[in-house]
Amino acid sequence: MAASRKLYVAVAAAMKKQLEQADLFGPSIRSALELAIKAVADEFKKDNPNFDAVRFLEACGVGK
Repeated sequence: MAASRKLYVAVAAAMKKQLEQADLFGPSIRSALELAIKAVADEFKKDNPNFDAVRFLEACGVGK
């Protein structure tokens, strides 16, 4: 069963907040968190073929 849009929005907001805080600790922490966010997007895409990974990544604050 695919997750809801509401869940995607909530996860993106939480990831964005963490990514903003990661900037305080340096680029290696930010890079690691970006990789984790991309992995989450990949899993959401597997769960729901209609999931828009680009939109999710942008909502998380991760560039293309």
